[in-house]
Amino acid sequence: MSEFRRSSFDLSHKIFKGDKLAVDGFETRVWAGPDPDRPAFTPVTRAALGPSRNHRRVRGRAAAAVLGALVAMVATVGFAAVLLQRRAALVDLRDGGAVSPERIAELDDRVAVAVWVSWGAFLLGGILGVVWFRRAYKNLKSMGRNSYGQGWAIAGWIIPIMSLFRPYQMAKELVRESPRVRGNEGTGLVGIWWLVYVSGTLGSRVIGRLGQETLDDIILNDMLRVVLLGLSFVAGIAWIAIIRVVTRRQDAWFDQPPDAPLVSPNGRPTVQSATARIFLAT
Repeated sequence: MSEFRRSSFDLSHKIFKGDKLAVDGFETRVWAGPDPDRPAFTPVTRAALGPSRNHRRVRGRAAAAVLGALVAMVATVGFAAVLLQRRAALVDLRDGGAVSPERIAELDDRVAVAVWVSWGAFLLGGILGVVWFRRAYKNLKSMGRNSYGQGWAIAGWIIPIMSLFRPYQMAKELVRESPRVRGNEGTGLVGIWWLVYVSGTLGSRVIGRLGQETLDDIILNDMLRVVLLGLSFVAGIAWIAIIRVVTRRQDAWFDQPPDAPLVSPNGRPTVQSATARIFLAT
């Protein structure tokens, strides 16, 4: 103890490495205790944390993101249907069936069109989803509940390596930290969504490198692509569920009265630091 005063005292700390001083620090502590005239803990309310001028409703962006996801899912179903048609025709041809070259060419053209339609639908759904994602995460930032910069809401999807985990981290934080006024919902849905999404993304890259030199190769390739499209469809369902959970929480918080308590991830009201009364030494 380096100094003792009426209501506080100082402590010094020194850490040596051998005979040399490595760390030299100090701290000030105060004589304090609970204030009997004030509650020990004060719930954090909407008036204390938001919505601030940077907090915006996400309902409109969420509706657009859900629509984009549905368009991508419909395109996925159509693409899978065309691939299954071509696979059935190729299996019939391999087994000696009467399949005309014109029929095969027609199915190849359908697959080519389905590829472009699917890419366009995924691009549309991706853009609308990222727009919602960035706005929702910015709402967290306006209340100081974010761990990452809002720029990662866009960059995290496109930067190599980071795209394998940063969107998952931010989506999990969105579900966990978005203000709520009642109940508790886990983040397991985010894990399912990301596992399916990454599996489909990595799987598509692997399939793209497979050879298609023989009829059997094409048949196998089409079947694997159908499986990956199925994973994309499941990921789309989970993504829509995540959008709805986060949007419901953030917009419900926006609509609450100023004295509504913020509920923490464990389902209990979030509280501010305890109030205290400083005792002066006599």
